[in-house]
Amino acid sequence: MDTSVSKLLNDKNTNILTAESSMSVYDCILMMAEKNIGALPVVENDVLLGIFTERDLMLKVVKERKDPEKL
Repeated sequence: MDTSVSKLLNDKNTNILTAESSMSVYDCILMMAEKNIGALPVVENDVLLGIFTERDLMLKVVKERKDPEKL
């Protein structure tokens, strides 16, 4: 059974959703919920800047009692 990383990546959907750096945290949350995904690569001008995850949401927004619509 071939379980190499390249095989797994080749078998996955190649349509990768991304978040623009200008998007609000709330808009990212809505996209993640709609698509049932746990993370979004963050890009600006097609350059990867980082990744926004459910963990980021919990630790940097919910735990700190910040309003995601204002971030």
